[in-house]
Amino acid sequence: MWRGVKPLRFLKPCPRRLLLFAFYVFLSIAEAIQTYAFIDDIPGLERPPLYDQLRGFEFWFPWVLFTLPIHLPIPLSRGVVRYFPSLGAVKMPLGSIIYSYVAASWLVYTWDRWVSASARRVRRILLMLPAVLASISSLSPLLLSLRELAYTLSRFVNLYLVYFFYAISLYGLYKALGESLSSTS
Repeated sequence: MWRGVKPLRFLKPCPRRLLLFAFYVFLSIAEAIQTYAFIDDIPGLERPPLYDQLRGFEFWFPWVLFTLPIHLPIPLSRGVVRYFPSLGAVKMPLGSIIYSYVAASWLVYTWDRWVSASARRVRRILLMLPAVLASISSLSPLLLSLRELAYTLSRFVNLYLVYFFYAISLYGLYKALGESLSSTS
């Protein structure tokens, strides 16, 4: 089935893709639920399920950062959103879910194709850079309670996985462009 579609071969399901996809889908749904915090003062809007349980964790900013490539052109497609199913007061992030699968697939494909074959130093940089960026982005001056610790840790883990996605994806794009340019010359 996948043999004739070589450009889309990277989308073929595998356990690692599905695991990353599950994380990114959870991030998208949790963010959609946390969006209620910005609109809860509008009368008549019902609270989404799991809102209270997810309140002490950080999903919104990592999701915004993760989905930035698909949200830049969003003003062009605002009319489509009204057809998305509802999660109470917010819309189900279907575009984010589709993007999540493509992103997870690209990350695994890039890792298998270029990162695993690259020098050890490159792999270390690609693994450590997201940790440094997530640490800088997640620093909390004082951890006074368990709730703040959970928030900070969830922010760090979510941001690490988002920055990891960007580091690996950009490296993959760099390698893919290099291969395509060298094959045309």
